[in-house]
Amino acid sequence: WVQARLFGLSLPAMRLVNGLLHDTNGALLYLVVRRRFGWSELAGQIAAVVFLIHPTVTEPVMWLTSHDLVGVAATLGAFLVAPRWGWAAALCAVAFMTKELFVVTPLLLLLEPIRNRDLRKRMVLPFAAIGAVFALRAALGIPSASDAARSSIADQIRCAGAIVMHYAGQIGSFANGLT
Repeated sequence: WVQARLFGLSLPAMRLVNGLLHDTNGALLYLVVRRRFGWSELAGQIAAVVFLIHPTVTEPVMWLTSHDLVGVAATLGAFLVAPRWGWAAALCAVAFMTKELFVVTPLLLLLEPIRNRDLRKRMVLPFAAIGAVFALRAALGIPSASDAARSSIADQIRCAGAIVMHYAGQIGSFANGLT
């Protein structure tokens, strides 16, 4: 919406904005790997380069209607500002507003070390932000675009298990190829 307001329906301008968002996400990933995880500079560079060139991640750059780029930027931004839970909550809400998939953003923030009671209290904010977006969507009558949201919890657990088993098999076959 913002792109269309700023540039009209100019294809080159939309691609440029998507490319800049993708590059920004690569830089944010580098910062997350370095600052939040404490890994080496080389590890940050490798993570950023793999992210920037991997075909699965570059597809949204060419797909003009994709909101994934903004959601990824908000999620990575939430990781960077996580000690400031108000900002992290706002970024979680932005990520979730772009696509329902980003409902996992507060769950990812739970990976942050919990050291004291005050931190635990403030970690409620990202979950409250997602709840507020759910309530706003319901009040405005915005339906879920995801069929998974309408399936039972048992079906969702079976689906998640099948996905985990699939990727475990992929990893196992890759590891066997190395020996």
